[in-house]
Amino acid sequence: MTHAVVPYVVSFTPLLLSLSGWLATLRVRRTGAMHAFASILLGIVTLATAVPAGSFIYFEFHPVHLPPWKSPEIALLAKLVVIGPGCMLLAGLAFRREPKWLFWILELASFWLFGIGVLAIGAY
Repeated sequence: MTHAVVPYVVSFTPLLLSLSGWLATLRVRRTGAMHAFASILLGIVTLATAVPAGSFIYFEFHPVHLPPWKSPEIALLAKLVVIGPGCMLLAGLAFRREPKWLFWILELASFWLFGIGVLAIGAY
């Protein structure tokens, strides 16, 4: 059974980005102080980035044989069109006070979520 690599990359890249943000945050917290606000923002974005990864794993083991416009997986991923820009706005709150690398990680992961949502809407 062969699988294409592209669905894995598309689904797991935002989660990997947010996890790299957690690793960098842990490294920075050892040397200096970071605000709790940064950890809260990173936690919210991490939860949002877990949605496409979790739905990919779930529907990989429980396939639904429906056309795209009736698939619950596509409907779930289409909601990322709203969640992605919401996370971008939250990341904008981190621009002034938090490190710039954190802002860019949050923005890139959120933009990727928005892109997944656009692709899902295109499947309708």
